[in-house]
Amino acid sequence: MMQTSTKTALGAGAATLIGSVVGQGLGVVRTARAMNGQIDADLTFLLKNGYLPEVQPCLPLTGARTRSKVAIFLTCWALGSLGIFLLIFLGSVIATAAVSDPEHPVVLSVVGGGVTGLFAGILGGWLPGLILFAVLGTRENMRRAVGVVLEEFREYWEARTEAMHALPQGRDPYVVWNFLATYRLPVDDD
Repeated sequence: MMQTSTKTALGAGAATLIGSVVGQGLGVVRTARAMNGQIDADLTFLLKNGYLPEVQPCLPLTGARTRSKVAIFLTCWALGSLGIFLLIFLGSVIATAAVSDPEHPVVLSVVGGGVTGLFAGILGGWLPGLILFAVLGTRENMRRAVGVVLEEFREYWEARTEAMHALPQGRDPYVVWNFLATYRLPVDDD
C-alpha cells in the first residue's frame, strides 16, 4: 500500500512533468508562429512588389546559450542548502537571544546552530534544490526547444538575404516565393 506522502510526491512529479512538456510546447509554437508570420509577410510583400522589404528580423538570429543540466542541479542544490542553513542558523540565533541563559554562552549556541545548519543544509539541501531544479530545468528545456526553431529561422533569414540580393539581378520572384515558402513550419495557425 502506497503512503500518502509517496502519492503526493508522485503527483507533484507528474504535474511538473506535464507542466514542463506543455510549457515547452507552447514556447515552440509561439516562436514558430512568429517565424511563420515573418515568412507570410515577406511572401505577401514579394508577390505585390516583386522584391523583399528591408526589415529587421522578428526573432533573434541566435538562441540563448544553453547551460549544463548538472551545473543547474548543483546550483539548485547549493541554493537549497543555503536556504536550510540560513533557516536553522537564524532560528538558533533568535532562540538563543530569546532564552538568554546566563550559564550557557551565546557564542556557543550560535556556533552550534551554525554547525547544525551547515550539516542540515548539505544533507537536506537536495529537497528544496530539487523543487528549484524542476523550475529551472523546465526553463532550460524550453530554451533548448525554442533554440531549435531559432536555428530554422536563422537559416530562413540567410536564404531571405540571399534572395534579396538575387531579385534585383533578375531572379524570378515566383521561384524565390516558392523557395522561401518551404521554410514555413508546420504549425496549426488556428
